[in-house]
Amino acid sequence: MKPSLLLFSFFTLSLLFTSGLQAQEGMVLIPAAGGQPAFYLDKTEVTQGPYQTFQEQTIYRRTPEFAAKKVHGPDYPVRLSTWFHAAHFCSWAGKRLPTVEEWNRAAGKGKRVYPWGDEKLDSTRANFCDINCVTPWHDILQDDTFERYSKAGSFPAGATPEGILDMAGNLWEWTSTIAKTGKSLDWKGENYENAELDYFMVIKGGSYGSKPTQLKNEDSAESPINFRSSHVGFRCAKDVEVKGK
Repeated sequence: MKPSLLLFSFFTLSLLFTSGLQAQEGMVLIPAAGGQPAFYLDKTEVTQGPYQTFQEQTIYRRTPEFAAKKVHGPDYPVRLSTWFHAAHFCSWAGKRLPTVEEWNRAAGKGKRVYPWGDEKLDSTRANFCDINCVTPWHDILQDDTFERYSKAGSFPAGATPEGILDMAGNLWEWTSTIAKTGKSLDWKGENYENAELDYFMVIKGGSYGSKPTQLKNEDSAESPINFRSSHVGFRCAKDVEVKGK
């Protein structure tokens, strides 16, 4: 086969494969790798705008007063949500929470020190505990201008090569992975929230109150499944659907 025809055939096959994938607005495609399938991940943490719509259309008719006082605007990420609230939202949106393995793949664990690469963490790349932070471990040489959490996508210099934002800093993020067993927990309906589960779930990414080491891809933490924290948010994942299947 002539080189020109070979190139044309390769381009045609690539185009057919790419066009067969259902594009997902606001999500980024994470390619298949190491025998693991491709999937989509939200470009940013879930924000208050769609989350408030979710509340109005489901069992959450209003935001609890203590949380409502801390809502800045529709473009700010959701906080103070339990794992159940996060999993319910993702299900309502036709998505799911990512496993810790998927989160790590999207962030580049094993390939990069941080989601953006190996370059040193500074205040242009993430919202972490800098001079504006009041904890003993704050970095007084950095100033990201935020005392607490920031609007979603405020640090484009910290994006992954695929364009995913805020995977380091701003808010820790829920995953579907149970810390003790490594198994994934799926959303099973509204009544599931009333179950007395003592699971601790893996959270990733660090927050605006985290020390620099907690923003590294290799780091993680655990949070009780029913715990609400101003430092914890989430983003959703979705399986890849191919047209015609």
